[in-house]
Amino acid sequence: MDKPIRLSKIEVSNLIEMMEDYLKTQILQSLGQREISEDDLHELTSYWLASTFSDYRPDDLETMSNEAIQEYFLGEYCKWDRGLELYTKMAGSSLVEIIDDKIKKNGTIKVLDVGCGQAVFLKDLQNRYGDSINCYGVSNVNHNGIETIDFRLALAEILPEEWTDKFDLITCFESSMYFWDQNKAFDETLRVIKPEGRLFYGTNNLKTHTNDVILSEKLNLDKFTYTCPENSERAEKQYSGVFGKYLSKFTPFLDRVVNLLDSNKPFEKHKKIFEMKQVGVLAWCPTTLQVKGLGYVKE
Repeated sequence: MDKPIRLSKIEVSNLIEMMEDYLKTQILQSLGQREISEDDLHELTSYWLASTFSDYRPDDLETMSNEAIQEYFLGEYCKWDRGLELYTKMAGSSLVEIIDDKIKKNGTIKVLDVGCGQAVFLKDLQNRYGDSINCYGVSNVNHNGIETIDFRLALAEILPEEWTDKFDLITCFESSMYFWDQNKAFDETLRVIKPEGRLFYGTNNLKTHTNDVILSEKLNLDKFTYTCPENSERAEKQYSGVFGKYLSKFTPFLDRVVNLLDSNKPFEKHKKIFEMKQVGVLAWCPTTLQVKGLGYVKE
């Protein structure tokens, strides 16, 4: 087997510039009319680039179109084959009972899986419920064999603007550990869920899956340091570079979750009211947040 050839420095520079422009366009399309700071846009674009960019050279690079190059870098790089049975275990509740109840009340329902992979879970739902369910999936890379679902190439931190109040059920399992900003991703699921929808959000883990060299260069992280708060699990410990940056995003989210759970009270977001509890599960993200919508905030 021939040894893979690495891209030259000039090729890397040219391809990064092209991919950055494309990924930024994808983010802005999902954003719609909403606003985003230049810093946030730069961070998310750089994260997405570093999550998908490989410095191995395609064999036919010279003859590839921009679209083919984008497909090469955004192609699936792992298998995510968890179906309904495993999702139910990670949810800590019977998803079938929840779906049956919502179909009984509404006739048809919409389900979103954030970090859907090959959409095995969604295909299981389609096979079980047929036309009674409309399935949507989100991933930051493209996947094969998911033509039967409404798939969007997007970041969890910025879901399509038109999805506000759209979904009866949202799942997010074993993918949040890779997100750049779990606070933003969690809030986006709360935005796109219906006022009385259900959300199952797996969390409590952090696992970088990026090209750290590219991310560090793009965000100037060589000298970045982060000191964990006194009341955190890593109290007053200091971390640097890419991991330190990830931790600086992740820690405030964990603190927020702890505060919400400790309060044992409903909370408001996006003009809706939610209640939340957590369950421990055997998964890469060992805590599932079970969120239930209680309706709109009364004015």
